[in-house]
Amino acid sequence: MQVLLKSDYPLFQKYYNSNEHGLWENQKYVLFKNHSDKEFAVQNKLTSAQLDSKIKSWKQILLASTK
Repeated sequence: MQVLLKSDYPLFQKYYNSNEHGLWENQKYVLFKNHSDKEFAVQNKLTSAQLDSKIKSWKQILLASTK
């Protein structure tokens, strides 16, 4: 995921709690969040529109990589 998301990976990692607790077999992660988008945006100094844009981009990148 780091290779695909490049400089956005640390933010993606925080957003989806991508850590050793979410790591499953074969190096696959379970992506889950434990906060609202609004809370996350405020904590990370983003507007809601910026966060929405990043989430959309992350999903497009990850879905494209599975094809």
